[in-house]
Amino acid sequence: VLWLTVSLVTATFLSLIKLLTASGVFLGYAAVCAASFIYIYRTLRETKSRTLEEIELSWMKKGA
Repeated sequence: VLWLTVSLVTATFLSLIKLLTASGVFLGYAAVCAASFIYIYRTLRETKSRTLEEIELSWMKKGA
């Protein structure tokens, strides 16, 4: 995922600067990062203070 994201930013950066200003491009990338953070925060389960067995059971219950 990291290399795909880096390649995407590298391929689009200069063309987007021609269409928008540098501030606009960075603002757009920041918006994508913020949206990604919100998505991960809402969908990733908390595993603090849980054993591996408890985590495995919670995943098995969801899949069943």
